[in-house]
Amino acid sequence: MTSSGLEGASVTPEIGIYLAVLGGLFIMGGAFLSFVRDLVYVSTLQSGRSEENSDNNPELSTLADQAEEMDDEVQEMLKACIRLAEGENVVTDRELKGSIYPDHTLGYEESDEWWEEAEELLEDQSPITRLDSTGRRWSISD
Repeated sequence: MTSSGLEGASVTPEIGIYLAVLGGLFIMGGAFLSFVRDLVYVSTLQSGRSEENSDNNPELSTLADQAEEMDDEVQEMLKACIRLAEGENVVTDRELKGSIYPDHTLGYEESDEWWEEAEELLEDQSPITRLDSTGRRWSISD
């Protein structure tokens, strides 16, 4: 019998392991570079937005400042509604719109849009309660 000569050859599996590790490093390096690039892009984008905000309105330089300003405006609107309701036994939605909206618009251009927001805020965050299912009459809770 003749031998094919394969018995004397040795196969080294190390080359496959080295290639797999090298490929993994390239993939991880590419992912890391992509992450860093995206991080720099988002950081640049955010700093551009804060510069725009400070250019347009120096008092509101960040989104957090805008949210705080909005919270203050909502609180002032709720206090005005409570003062109005305390002065009368029952207050109507028309009285609230006519008295409160012009001074506390919450950024809405129309009183009907404002009322949708204000109605929810009154129910959720104030001692004022709706007296009927239509939401036309309101009073201070007992």
